[in-house]
Amino acid sequence: MATRLYSVSSRARLKPRRDPYFQRLSVGLHVGYRKMQADSTGSWSIRLRDPDTGKAVVTSLGTLENYPDNERFDKAAEEGRKLLNHVSAGGITTAKTIKDVCDAYVMLLSSTKGKAAAHDARRRFDSYVLDDTRFAALELQKLKPSHIGDWRQRLTDRPVHRGSGRGSKVSKATDKQRSASSLNRDMTPFRAALNHSFDNAWVTNDFAWRSKLKPIANADRQRAGGYLTRAQRQRLIDAAKADDTGVEILARVLCGLPIRPGALAKLKVKNFNTTLNELNIKLDKTGERKIVLPSSMAELFKAACADKLPEAFIFTRADGTQWNKDAWKGPFKRAVLDAGLNESTVMYSLRHAVITDMVAAGVDLLTVSRLSGTSIAMLQKHYGHLIPSVAAAAIASVAI
Repeated sequence: MATRLYSVSSRARLKPRRDPYFQRLSVGLHVGYRKMQADSTGSWSIRLRDPDTGKAVVTSLGTLENYPDNERFDKAAEEGRKLLNHVSAGGITTAKTIKDVCDAYVMLLSSTKGKAAAHDARRRFDSYVLDDTRFAALELQKLKPSHIGDWRQRLTDRPVHRGSGRGSKVSKATDKQRSASSLNRDMTPFRAALNHSFDNAWVTNDFAWRSKLKPIANADRQRAGGYLTRAQRQRLIDAAKADDTGVEILARVLCGLPIRPGALAKLKVKNFNTTLNELNIKLDKTGERKIVLPSSMAELFKAACADKLPEAFIFTRADGTQWNKDAWKGPFKRAVLDAGLNESTVMYSLRHAVITDMVAAGVDLLTVSRLSGTSIAMLQKHYGHLIPSVAAAAIASVAI
């Protein structure tokens, strides 16, 4: 006699045993119910025969306790049909974990966007996703919105660690509340990794994270420090000259190039072609790009590269060690205050000012995008308000 699992009373009459009972839904597709003890809730599963390999694959659904007892069979059957449709459309049947999802995305970035982008994603995954071993081992098919919601809350509550560096007035490491923009940046690669798994038919839908990983709106509003005029930037450079750490040279370069401070600190002598005045920026969040420097900036780079080996960093601190955000934070803050600028001004503000000047001057967004290593979409989002005035000036220049 065929097993009947759709009836609560029928399931109650089943004898407890280790092996699950199965009820056939269609060819190769069965709903399973396992009851180890007479008074236990029981657990559900799906058994599906893979049409390619011919092997039966069992997927656990758990107890389904979130549903009334009389609806659990229907829910299990629904999940079974979803899995069947998933496999029929080319989806996989092998279990994939959150760690598998992250690893696959890092490999994708390495082959499409370069080692720097892959390294950045790997660093974020190791720090914020895979640090929880239970979450990392969670099977993708079992992922629920509550799992993602809990993960997002943990990330939100986790402060950003700010360490002290030599040359800084900060005496000890401090923890700073994670900002909305920081949260968005840390969620982005994880959301992209999950979407990549969905695109590759590792899971039947994106319901678990579709709403839970939505970025916070307006998180990237302009900092309170705002735009620095050319005069303000010159005051900053002049103030930085009084500091013996060598931060003045970093500020001078960043006032002339739309490069990220971190990428500037990683530049080595071998990355600058003194014959062509060409700078090869390899270690940046958006991958490799090349910039031909104007003569004045090229001379500055040549002077910094003089008598150094190819593997040496172009710009270093006065003691010869490499710059990093903790090292320049203190001396840069002193220069900001000495120059009478808004105390919220940071090293990245210089890049923002340079990009603003380029867009306002009418440089096309494609060129700005290539020079700055920023997508056109991001430029339109943050600097699009400057374009109408540029267009008006262009029209005025050709009017008779």
